[in-house]
Amino acid sequence: MKKLDIEAIEKAINEIMPGLTMYVRDINLNEQYAKKYVPGRIIRELGFTDASCRVGGMVTTHRYAILSNHMADLREIEDHTNWGLFVANRNSHFKVLDNYTYQGKTQILLLHLPDNGKWELFDHVKMSFEEELIADCRERFENKCLNRPIEELATDTWIDRCHFPIGMSDEGELFENNISIEELMTPVKEAGFREFYHKVVYLKCPDLMEKLKKGTAIEDRDCDGVIAYGYIDEQMGLSFHVLGTASVEEDKNFNIRKLPDKERILFRRGSMEPYRYLDYSGAGFSCTQFEDEIKIIKEHYDTKNPAKEEMRTYAFLDPFRHENFPDDVKVILYKEGLKPEQVWMTCIDKKENMLYGSLLNEPDQPYGVHEGDKVRILPLKDSDGVLLVSKI
Repeated sequence: MKKLDIEAIEKAINEIMPGLTMYVRDINLNEQYAKKYVPGRIIRELGFTDASCRVGGMVTTHRYAILSNHMADLREIEDHTNWGLFVANRNSHFKVLDNYTYQGKTQILLLHLPDNGKWELFDHVKMSFEEELIADCRERFENKCLNRPIEELATDTWIDRCHFPIGMSDEGELFENNISIEELMTPVKEAGFREFYHKVVYLKCPDLMEKLKKGTAIEDRDCDGVIAYGYIDEQMGLSFHVLGTASVEEDKNFNIRKLPDKERILFRRGSMEPYRYLDYSGAGFSCTQFEDEIKIIKEHYDTKNPAKEEMRTYAFLDPFRHENFPDDVKVILYKEGLKPEQVWMTCIDKKENMLYGSLLNEPDQPYGVHEGDKVRILPLKDSDGVLLVSKI
């Protein structure tokens, strides 16, 4: 057993406790499987974990009650199902706090642990607040489980969606808690710019590394990828500044070598689409060794336009962004007497509730605006969702 790091445990607890909310997932669970949820045990679910924020009576024998402050809220994208859908990410770890039966119904209480290597801090550790959480959740369960079920959560569709046991196979075999680096990796082409922006990532690109070894002073002949920092170059778009070459040791740790002096390697997001990546810091690895270099990168490349930086935080713009140039968005020009026309604009300014972009291409129709002009962008809602429109 590792030596306890009290300070790290306290920080991890402070990370998962604020805003702790209960979500429920009802299932008809095999009793032999149910017995494996032993209080104190940590489990890992390989897939996404659906649950509901709506708590009512049960039509099933068992209920997972998940305490979490970092489930993704997907209620807005439900298609009139009214499930109150929240989802835990793939490879989430949960600590079993309680396995409690009341009048023939069983509640398995799970604490959703951090989505990184910090979950290990909770192994073999009993926290002082657990008893209070258990007592409160048992009382809530007794008050709710025999009530009338919520209609939308009693449908065959929802029950079937939640039919698999959390943390184990359909045959009742518990999944391994330790996750290999390979399991954690995701294709670059499937990730949005937020997965890279201002983050340190490991990019596995063995064929590209072979080419680099021939044309640079890279000495690490065993490397199959790089550790890189993601930033936005206002001219070249989403980019990666290589901090060092990397190889994986026994699929658990990295062997990292800094680049030779004066060697500078940059990748553009588009060129990295064939490869896979891992959020290096998000997986629990320390980035302190790169702090000085990252500071220099930020000073050189961070936009000096605070409005543009703020607009990068607007998630509602994400569906309209260019995947390699996140500041560029698709906008529909609209003018009475002309057909709506889609153009590209780059985000440049905001004032109060107004957004502005600079037109990147010349419209095909005589709108009276031209490439380079500053134009107001209006987010408008219609039956299909949100549109970005510029009324001329």
